[in-house]
Amino acid sequence: MKKYYSVISLLFLAIIFFNGCKEKFECSSNNKVPIPQIMKDYFYYKEGTWWVYKNVKNNTYDSMWVWQSSSNYYQGQGGEGFGSTDKCYERIVMGIDQRGGDSVSKFSMWDLSNFVVNNNNRFAFGVFGRNISTTANWDLDLFFTNNELEKYKPVRQISSVYKEIETVQNNNYNNLIEVVGSNQVHYWLFSKHIGLIKYVDRYSNQWELVKYNISQ
Repeated sequence: MKKYYSVISLLFLAIIFFNGCKEKFECSSNNKVPIPQIMKDYFYYKEGTWWVYKNVKNNTYDSMWVWQSSSNYYQGQGGEGFGSTDKCYERIVMGIDQRGGDSVSKFSMWDLSNFVVNNNNRFAFGVFGRNISTTANWDLDLFFTNNELEKYKPVRQISSVYKEIETVQNNNYNNLIEVVGSNQVHYWLFSKHIGLIKYVDRYSNQWELVKYNISQ
């Protein structure tokens, strides 16, 4: 019996020793999968960023500001869509508050992340928003593959295309991404290094950027 317990004890000690000798997984330049720079140029903004919009229908104003912004790498969990366990994937999350002329507070979260499909990296920009008063939600998903915007996502009937230039409130903006077909926000127009410059809400109000402060 003593011999039996001795063997068990030795096995237990061996397991502890083996686990202690296993190399701890760490993110490094060799295993990181970063968000493509083109996506950061359009959609990544740090605290201190704000935008002011004008409703062209009734001349009221609305404002948005980034109150929280974070970027980190996480180890893949394995399996389809969750990434390889030997790689680290970048994720960026921004919290954005909004207060319009109706004094209704709104909140949205902008999210840049990686979707692994058939061992290939596919990157997504997602927006989730909520009107705190009505609890109405809205969301948007755009996907990039090989640093290129996917032009059409048939499941959600959303079209997304590049535009060269557009004039908004007497200012010319270029390098644009135009999105049509989301639910609570029917139209979005993003400009590189500036962000959302025009949008049309569910009530057909068209909001146009009049001034901003950007931190990237």
